[in-house]
Amino acid sequence: GNLDVDITFKYFDSELSLLNSTNLNESELKLFRSSDNGSTWEYKGGTIDEANNQLTFTGIEHFSAVTLSPISNLPIELLDLTANCDQNGKQVRLNWSTATEYNASHFVIEKSRDAFNWTVQKEVSAAGFSTSMQNYQWLDENPLNGLAYYRLSQYDFDGSSKVYPLVSVNCMEENDLSLYPNPANDHVVIKTSTMQEVAQVQVEIIDAKGVVHYAKPYLTNHANQLQLVDLDLAPGVYVLKVHYSDTEFESTKLVIR
Repeated sequence: GNLDVDITFKYFDSELSLLNSTNLNESELKLFRSSDNGSTWEYKGGTIDEANNQLTFTGIEHFSAVTLSPISNLPIELLDLTANCDQNGKQVRLNWSTATEYNASHFVIEKSRDAFNWTVQKEVSAAGFSTSMQNYQWLDENPLNGLAYYRLSQYDFDGSSKVYPLVSVNCMEENDLSLYPNPANDHVVIKTSTMQEVAQVQVEIIDAKGVVHYAKPYLTNHANQLQLVDLDLAPGVYVLKVHYSDTEFESTKLVIR
């Protein structure tokens, strides 16, 4: 049957020298368990007793490889994040991979129409502690009609989090809005036939966290393109939005290098 025991790990002061050399604290030590011979490690926790150089964990269910390791602030090494259309645009498949994971609890996937207002779609458990490649996948069976944005956030066991650059996908209709050059530096030309129908537009450039870095009105002269100059944006992935009214807009991805 299953075990239900308490276990106490003792360690020597000399064994803490590695922690001291990496500016980590003894108080960060926690128990990790592996069920696959050390390929991945599951965070278990435990109670540290620094005065007696020991950590106690209650409720061990079965024997497996265990180790003590500090809760590290090292980030997950994300290799890639992609979004692709499946089933003739009726589904969106998100794939991502990590090379290493430290103290990783879970991922949160969010979706947006405008890269500003986000809704949580799914929570996916992370490997915890891993030094081998981990592959993840999630299928959105209710994609938005037209251009949609997805972003991935990673949460640690200590509650800290990191938001990764967003990705975009357009599965069901053509987007008339285009940019060139893209990637861009300090200027970009916007081209869309919709501008010919209105006298003025509002242009916004938004980062992956929803922060607006550029917002400016433009007279269109009923032309199908306009140029933005003197952009002062840090390198990265943004969303450029062209507002035609309070409720109508087009958007597309802008890369600044």
